[in-house]
Amino acid sequence: MPHRPKIILDCDGVCGDFITPVTRAANFIMGRTDLTPKLVDQWEMTKSYGMDATQKAALFRIISAPGFCASLRPYPGAVMGIREIATFADVHVATFPWDGDYWHRERELWCRDVLGIPRFRVAQLSAKELMTEGDVLVEDKAETLVEWNHAKRRHAGTALPILFARPWNRRSGWTGSEVETWPQLVNLLKRRFT
Repeated sequence: MPHRPKIILDCDGVCGDFITPVTRAANFIMGRTDLTPKLVDQWEMTKSYGMDATQKAALFRIISAPGFCASLRPYPGAVMGIREIATFADVHVATFPWDGDYWHRERELWCRDVLGIPRFRVAQLSAKELMTEGDVLVEDKAETLVEWNHAKRRHAGTALPILFARPWNRRSGWTGSEVETWPQLVNLLKRRFT
């Protein structure tokens, strides 16, 4: 049987729209209505919003509350893109594990029910560079791609790190592969693996 590549997808910022509900919560906490996802121009979103420590803690409580993770919407093209990629590759999700009693299970169910990715292909970890078995990592944080790429080289593996371009990573200095849409990602992976 020929080798099927392993594609690792970050969840928030690549598959799921985390920033829109976070922006709604930030508006609520700060008593504002003018914050939009387009204002997030750096990785630490709370800095983009000008949140103080108390407001940041309130935001993190909302993110960790039951139902928040389950309520996220997939980005346009994500579900169909994942289905198409799954025809020629094994698709996995690597996602940051927020604190709280509900996030972990809600994320597994969200990946299964929304993205069609089974629980055994969902890894919740903050050190994505540990996932050196993957052939591709698609991520919206450039620093994570750099760390993963270095780890892959230490394990003598070939790697294709891909930045999913978002407003918050525009100033990252990333010079590797980059996509802005799901169709672009699917086409890039098809050219590489089919």
